[in-house]
Amino acid sequence: MGGEALRYAELKPSDIGSNLFTYHLKALKDAGYVQRTGWGTYTLTPAGKRYVDTLSLQTLRPRVQPRMVILIACRDRLGRWLLLKRKIQPLIGKIGFPYGKLHVGESLQEAADRILLNKTGLTGSLQHKGDGYITINEDGKAVSEIFFHLFYCIAPTGHLAEAHEAGMVYWGDMEADFTQPEYLQSMADLIRLTQETARDERFFTELTYDTTTQAQ
Repeated sequence: MGGEALRYAELKPSDIGSNLFTYHLKALKDAGYVQRTGWGTYTLTPAGKRYVDTLSLQTLRPRVQPRMVILIACRDRLGRWLLLKRKIQPLIGKIGFPYGKLHVGESLQEAADRILLNKTGLTGSLQHKGDGYITINEDGKAVSEIFFHLFYCIAPTGHLAEAHEAGMVYWGDMEADFTQPEYLQSMADLIRLTQETARDERFFTELTYDTTTQAQ
C-alpha cells in the first residue's frame, strides 16, 4: 500500500480480477492486517504494519531474521552459575544460560524478570549487563543466530524449578570449565564479559563459532 489510506480502486492491480482481489482483501481484513476507514478507504492496522516490516522488498516474503532473546546469567553465594541443559533444537544437549524470547509490548526488564521466574522459579535483582549478536555455524552454515540482551544477578531467591520444556535448570559446579564441549561455545566469552564489565557499564559483542571446530 503506497499511502497511509487508499481507496479500493487505488489498491486493486489492473491485471487482477475484482472477485479475486476482493477475496484476498477480505482475507487480510479477517486476519486483522487491513481495516476500512469511515471515509471508504483502506489502511494497514498496527498488526499489518508490523507484518509488512518483516517482508523482503525484493520478494515480498517474510525474511528469516535472528531471534531476539534474553539471557539470564545468575550466580549463587557459592559462586556457581545457573545453567540450562537444552532438550530442544537447535544445539540440543548443550549447556548454557537460561533464556527466553522477548514479547511484544514488554520492556527488557519486564521480560528478564518474567523469564527468570518462569524458566527457573527464582526471583532476583537483575541488572542489564550487556548485549550482542551470536552466530553458531555447523559446517559453515548458520544453525543459530540470536541478538541477545544479557541480564545478571547474584543470589536469586526461591525454589529452583529444575524441569522445564526447554531443558533442565541447575546450579553448575564451582570449578566448571566452560571451554569443554558440553557447553555452548559462547559461554566462556559471555562469562568473561559479564565479570569484566563494570557495574555501571554495559558490554556489546559480536561472536561467531563453528560446532565442527569444537568437535575436533
